Amino acid sequence: MQELKIGDVVFSYVKGNVVSAAKVTSLSYNADKPKSFAQWEKKGVRCDVSYTLFKKPINIKKHFNNIKPLLPENYSPLKANGDANQIYLTQIPNLLGNYFRKARNESMVLYTKSQAGDSETIDQFVTDKKGNNKRRTITVEVTRVVRDTKLSKKVKEIYNYECQICGVSIHTKTQSGKYAEAAHIRPLEKMGEDTKENVICLCPNHHTMLDYGMISINDDYSLNGMVGELSTKHKINEENLKYHRDNIFNDES
Repeated sequence: MQELKIGDVVFSYVKGNVVSAAKVTSLSYNADKPKSFAQWEKKGVRCDVSYTLFKKPINIKKHFNNIKPLLPENYSPLKANGDANQIYLTQIPNLLGNYFRKARNESMVLYTKSQAGDSETIDQFVTDKKGNNKRRTITVEVTRVVRDTKLSKKVKEIYNYECQICGVSIHTKTQSGKYAEAAHIRPLEKMGEDTKENVICLCPNHHTMLDYGMISINDDYSLNGMVGELSTKHKINEENLKYHRDNIFNDES
């Protein structure tokens, strides 16, 4: 973990398949283990990544004739028969990494930022008219990033998909029938945790205002930047509220 550099690509292996790629967005730092990891030491090391799940996983056994010559001599993630070695994280040759990236016919885009309005240069793999996979570099603008995880859905369900500031819920043809957004008070890219105490349910307008520091929330849930207060039905971490007030709402850079 401590050898990872920003921009490195990490592939994830699950049950015989390469299922995702993630671009490293921070150097490693000390962090407590996830609560679901019961057998590990409490103190550990973590780094932040931008994560892309493959629509179609890469099955190792089907590709193994091509993969085998590209495996590293030491600390290989795979055995000679294609089964996985018991290893958490290991370095693979660039040729093997490029093979994984080219094995998908679909475009694979790895974003390194997550703020609306950012422009960034990214790698994209596309298939030309002859069926060849080619890499190209393009510049994109991130217009909106909305994470929809099990946690965010749980928070939105608590509030019946209604904004905790204005009470508005957008009616849609989705499965829930309503639309709202889960907003992280302390952003994940600023060391915020993806926990219920750091997430609130907002409409798109107030989510944007919170992200850009146009509004903030006091410890008594009254608002700065506009008249009103946050309706609450779950516990919110006051340290995250303070971080947002000090570093985002009052940021004049």
